[in-house]
Amino acid sequence: DYAFAWFNLRMGRGRSDSVKRQAGELLTSVARDHLAPVLARRPIGLTLQIDEGAEIFDAKFGNLHPLFGKR
Repeated sequence: DYAFAWFNLRMGRGRSDSVKRQAGELLTSVARDHLAPVLARRPIGLTLQIDEGAEIFDAKFGNLHPLFGKR
């Protein structure tokens, strides 16, 4: 009868609290708009959380780095 969704964004260290807050507010707005039809039909709880922390494993690969001058 009820639903719950948990959204988690994990980002590496170094971003300001302002940037993290802006990301959270934007993602909340996008999720709210996207899920509006579901929210209109049934009870649902939504949580969006941003975590920051030390990476246990961090691999970066692909073909974008040369486009931005990173090697």
